[in-house]
Amino acid sequence: MQASRRNIAAPRSTTPPWLYGFARTGINPVPELLPSLAWEAGNSMEDLKFIDVGTTRYGFYAAAEEEGELYRNIGYVSTPIASYPSGFTKHATPVISRNTQEGIDDTLISAPVPVMFNPDLYRVYYHAHNGTPKEFTCCASATAAQFPDTLTKYASNPVFDVGSGWESADVRGEIIVPSRLAPDGKDHMIYAGNSAVQDAGFQGGHATATDDGLTWSRDAANPVLPLGPAWSWYRTSFHPVGGWIKANGIFYFFFQGFDGTAWRIGVFQTADFVTFTVWPSPVYSLGAAGEWDSDTVENPGVVYDEAAGTVDLWPTCNSNYGTMTYKFGFARATGQVAP
Repeated sequence: MQASRRNIAAPRSTTPPWLYGFARTGINPVPELLPSLAWEAGNSMEDLKFIDVGTTRYGFYAAAEEEGELYRNIGYVSTPIASYPSGFTKHATPVISRNTQEGIDDTLISAPVPVMFNPDLYRVYYHAHNGTPKEFTCCASATAAQFPDTLTKYASNPVFDVGSGWESADVRGEIIVPSRLAPDGKDHMIYAGNSAVQDAGFQGGHATATDDGLTWSRDAANPVLPLGPAWSWYRTSFHPVGGWIKANGIFYFFFQGFDGTAWRIGVFQTADFVTFTVWPSPVYSLGAAGEWDSDTVENPGVVYDEAAGTVDLWPTCNSNYGTMTYKFGFARATGQVAP
């Protein structure tokens, strides 16, 4: 394994950047996004990720059919951008359902990542599990006329399968930057890999594609985002997740770090997808003891409004990690992103 190209000593600015300034805003958990539909009967909603199409903001999420860790499907909410961050309407049924590709998604699908590759090609990447000790990344696609209601699963799923060694059991492509937004004309995936299906042990990898996100080549330097040192808050798992922004030529990506006790949310950055810099402290941590988000905060959706100077975080949270009853929070940061 080659040495990582990561710098863990990223200093804060003398004026704290935007992303260290998140404040919980409004009523949390967000009332409009609580479980209410028949296919959300498991009382757990996770992994909210946004995409804007015209004047509408769509948020894809996973919800549980029944209580417990398994049996999740993917649906969406929508709101006029002018009404955001409220005014959400839920689509009545899942748009990507599990157990329709035998041997791939029999047990669950989760962690949706919507991406527009061009004005007539949308993909939603997601994590799939087939009931064996193996989990991988799949995708479903739509034209502009079909999106977001009619998504067709890629016939050759999984689009990104497990590798060897540190990523031999689980790969989750939860950050996708399409070529139209990248600095080198390639599609980029930042993914979480693990050698076992468990919380501990995730590290971050990097892959590229040149065919609108279907055929991925792994970075020779993987894992480019390994576990933190023994004293760090991400010493047990470094798990890149779907939210990201680009500001001042820099990509700011979010990850969830695990110290063996709780998940928290942090940031890493890059300008070129060669050198990755991890911010030293979490940007969003646990709620107060006894609160609904006191045990776990993870997998945030992110909305960046450059004109307004705001970054919104929509974390998946829980007060008891073992119960698998997640809900969405909302926090906002205002200020200057770059140090």
